Amino acid sequence: MNALYRPGPMKYIPDYISRKHGKQKVDYDLPMMEEYLSDTYGITVFQEQVMLLSRLLANFTRGDSDTLRKAMGKKIVDTMNQLKVKFVDGCKANFRFIDECNLTGKKLTM
Repeated sequence: MNALYRPGPMKYIPDYISRKHGKQKVDYDLPMMEEYLSDTYGITVFQEQVMLLSRLLANFTRGDSDTLRKAMGKKIVDTMNQLKVKFVDGCKANFRFIDECNLTGKKLTM
């Protein structure tokens, strides 16, 4: 809960509490994300989760995922924009079956 008390994740505190107490359903964009987000009730809270998810979803290397973590933490927009292209391309390569993942109509964002 303490990790949520930062400018970005603060808006998810009500969802986190509701999900923790069973008042709101825990929902994942992709079932495979549950492995890394189950402890935080489907909400990406920790930088390590961002790194793990980027490797899982977009085949990022450990170095790429660490660069992403640093760029997000320090708000380095140019680096994030470069990695966004790589992330989207990696996801497209992994998820040729995207309609089967209940993502029809959803926008993959970073």
